Amino acid sequence: MSDLHSFLVEMSYASLKSKVDQFFQSPYIVVIDVSGSDPSAAANINFEKLTKEGFHVIPVNPRLKTFHVHTCYPSVEQLPHPVGAALIFTSPKVTEEVVSQCIRVGVANIWIHQGVGQGSKNKTATQLMTDHPEVNFIDGACPMMFVNHADWIHKGVKTVMKWTGSLPA
Repeated sequence: MSDLHSFLVEMSYASLKSKVDQFFQSPYIVVIDVSGSDPSAAANINFEKLTKEGFHVIPVNPRLKTFHVHTCYPSVEQLPHPVGAALIFTSPKVTEEVVSQCIRVGVANIWIHQGVGQGSKNKTATQLMTDHPEVNFIDGACPMMFVNHADWIHKGVKTVMKWTGSLPA
């Protein structure tokens, strides 16, 4: 790996790490599209891990009234109070609308999840975010790569993605 490439990878990672740190400073994190039927869904795993890490996490899914013991809200527009961060696990078909809702209600930090495959990424949603530089926007990757007690799989994937320069900027 050339010195220039190494430098650029480190600069890109430093930028992403700054965005991640800002995201996790939010007093409330909404997890959009938790599943009532699939306990192994990425949204559910992230919800549970963030809760265990001590974050105040709020579930959103228009098809659920509760998620575990938590009230589940149909949309970010119907939350009882403002939230600082939104973690999006929706189908890419609805990601743009969810991002638009988050912007309308003033969510300052938006993370579109991407695990194996496309995840929730949507080109139109990404383009929409370029019009809102005031929002801390993370377009891809998984928050579980960055939590304090990340499992070895997420740590390993983050390391490989960092080496290859494939983490979001």
